[in-house]
Amino acid sequence: MDKIWGELEDNKKKVLYLSLAEKMFSFMDTTTSNYNEGRMALDVCWKSLIDTKITADDIYVLIDSPDYNDIGEFAEQAEDPKKH
Repeated sequence: MDKIWGELEDNKKKVLYLSLAEKMFSFMDTTTSNYNEGRMALDVCWKSLIDTKITADDIYVLIDSPDYNDIGEFAEQAEDPKKH
């Protein structure tokens, strides 16, 4: 398995990860205040497959930004709504 995974092109790996993220995102309540930000972050990730102007840093900020307005924070809130 490791050998096959190592030989896959990066974009194929990204498609697998993004497909899994889409499946997980499909369970998110569309009425939550953070749904649109999550959708936008996934869309940017998909676009990065063909748009080389989107950098890893651009994506990282969507996932874990210094101002805590990111999908990592939203996921944490969804896991434990009492925490926030």
